[in-house]
Amino acid sequence: MFTTKKKDFQTFLILALSTLFCKFTNLIIRIYLVKQAGNELLGSYMMILPIIGLFLAISQAGIPHAFMTLISKHKQNTISILKTCLFLIIIQSFFCILLIYFFRQSMQYLKLILPYVILCNLSALVRSYHVARNKAIIPALSNILEECIRMTFLM
Repeated sequence: MFTTKKKDFQTFLILALSTLFCKFTNLIIRIYLVKQAGNELLGSYMMILPIIGLFLAISQAGIPHAFMTLISKHKQNTISILKTCLFLIIIQSFFCILLIYFFRQSMQYLKLILPYVILCNLSALVRSYHVARNKAIIPALSNILEECIRMTFLM
């Protein structure tokens, strides 16, 4: 029992430190954007950010968390659970793509987030799988890598 608590604490510590790093780099990115981008571009970015969050919430709908819970409880049916969750995520992603297509006239930037929605959903499933398997270093490293890539492209 003690080793389980120790492993849980290590998992928590790894994920907490990677989250702190990601939040810090996100702060640096926003400061850089404020200094480099004009008011119109920054306003567009801040207007689209909540919409991206909304579409991600609609397309994921708690599936990665449910996937993580099912994988940690039922270790033998991993492939069938993965296929089902992947199917649900793809269906919901296409639903969001249809919503984006419907609203594309009002916001020209919405079509740019189509690949982002699909990739974030797949990434959430992969991260949930590794967290359920108590391999917290893989999602932590992927979060850090994602932030570094974002910084590289924006700078």
